[in-house]
Amino acid sequence: MKRFPVTAALAKFRLIVSVLLLIAAGKAVAHGASEAGLTISHAWTRSVPVAGLNGAGYVTISNSGEQAYRLVAVETEVAAQTSLHESVTSEAGMMSMKPLPEGVLIPPGATVELAPGAVHIMFMKLVSPTTAGERLPATFVFEPSEVSGQTPIRLDSWFAVQPVSGESHAHH
Repeated sequence: MKRFPVTAALAKFRLIVSVLLLIAAGKAVAHGASEAGLTISHAWTRSVPVAGLNGAGYVTISNSGEQAYRLVAVETEVAAQTSLHESVTSEAGMMSMKPLPEGVLIPPGATVELAPGAVHIMFMKLVSPTTAGERLPATFVFEPSEVSGQTPIRLDSWFAVQPVSGESHAHH
């Protein structure tokens, strides 16, 4: 088999393509942020076909630090308002949502998952429809749980919009 010499231009082209592919792969997988031991990952929401309706967001938050934090807010321009809620079932078997005005505790060394049927983020009055494949920008706001007077930690991330169908989010 005859081999062709690799020219400098071809080698440079291969290097550039490889770097671009690695960058794109990292952005596709990560959709998260990290600071002060707090890591946001796998933030997702289901598509909502009509503006003005509500939606819900789900995310995994890890705290590798030594200090407890509370997720106290999620800010986004895609909804008129956001809040943290927990789905609860009454003794009669009725599901309802309970607001969490104190936020969600993220203990040191723990991973907390906000998931359907449990603690989640409510997007109230979406400003426009959302479609599968979109990325909805958001800022997660954390406050130290036991120390007052510290500046809140703000982590910018995004929610991956998934189809409404019963498809699993396991591929993320």
